[in-house]
Amino acid sequence: MRRRAPGEGSIRKRKDGRWEGTITVGHTDRGNPRRIFVYGRTRTQVVAKLEEKRGEIASQGLVLPEAMTVAAFLARWLEAKARRVRPSTLTNYRETVDRYLIPLVGHHRVQKLSALHVNAMLTGLAARTVTLANQHVRRETKRPISTRLVRYIHSILVMALEDAVRWRLLRTNPAAAVERPRAPKYRPAIWTGEEVRTFLAAAADDRYFAAFLLMLVTGMRRGELLGLRVSDLAAHLEELTIRRSISAIGGHSQVGEPKSERGRRTMALPAEARVALRVRLKQLAGEREIALEAGLWEDGEDPYLFGIATGRPTDPRNFLRHFTGLCGRAGVRRIRLHDLRHTYGSHAIARLALPDLSARLGHYDPAYTASVYLHEVPGGQGREAALSLDQLLRKPKRAAVTVRSASRQNGAGRKPN
Repeated sequence: MRRRAPGEGSIRKRKDGRWEGTITVGHTDRGNPRRIFVYGRTRTQVVAKLEEKRGEIASQGLVLPEAMTVAAFLARWLEAKARRVRPSTLTNYRETVDRYLIPLVGHHRVQKLSALHVNAMLTGLAARTVTLANQHVRRETKRPISTRLVRYIHSILVMALEDAVRWRLLRTNPAAAVERPRAPKYRPAIWTGEEVRTFLAAAADDRYFAAFLLMLVTGMRRGELLGLRVSDLAAHLEELTIRRSISAIGGHSQVGEPKSERGRRTMALPAEARVALRVRLKQLAGEREIALEAGLWEDGEDPYLFGIATGRPTDPRNFLRHFTGLCGRAGVRRIRLHDLRHTYGSHAIARLALPDLSARLGHYDPAYTASVYLHEVPGGQGREAALSLDQLLRKPKRAAVTVRSASRQNGAGRKPN
């Protein structure tokens, strides 16, 4: 019997003398192959009919599972994800796919990808290095890919192939069978009360002083802070409402929704935050008047509270660089900007009722808040959500036993957010 050509499909001669051709186009709900059958009096007729069927499938924008590469599948997967995730999340997925997954496993056929291929990818990643640009000395350095990044790359592949199973392209997920390398537990840097006060004293005359103070007394995320408009402040500055977030995507700032539904929230403000905001509002009014006179104002009558002098929102990366520079001038430990949120949460969890703190941080579950924000800062109890800086930073009188118990019952949390 003549060997069939690659991609020709399954062709055989039946007992009744006719020829039969088969194409596999996915799987049934039970995981069995779903096939299309064609028939003809000659093998040539069946080959032609199979080719016609392939053309119909291609015209509908589909690819036969046995012919689809991992790279082609991941491209389709990203298209589907674009309708379901935030733009910043999609950017992270796309960069991971383009930089790591496609070069390492993209050439494999989806249905031929095995756990051995995935394991080899993880082993290869652990031996690779990444090139980093050093902005301070204007040179490039190389360092090994972190275990955390390897785990993230693997998690993206697992997620994508899980959708392939759900879409009946695969019966099982080969990436899920591979154990990820263990990473050390994430421990954010937490400023002491003395470091907080030293930093704020050094930043007292800074244009973004009120912004840093707000992060330290509310635990707001960077994007939420930069997305604030004047209209988000209550009349007497006793509270503010988070309605949007600014993200850095593809080298540009983009306005979007808060991270989650719980991210839309209203928070009470302590007295020192209200004082700092009054100063900032006066500064903003002056900046807007100057920019209007010069014809440079790029926003409307409800400007961003911490935007640049022309009214556009501040780029999140520039805000981070500004913070890092202030840390150096203040002589305090250089921590991540996001660790201001952890500094607030770790001090506040000793003084607030856990549900109050969880709502204030925009978390979906108080147990998650407990698992994330129980760091080395000792505990205590309290009930006022709008803690003053002194209340937040002073040494607590007793440990928050109920909070610690909740943390032990629910185990370690995910990477803090």
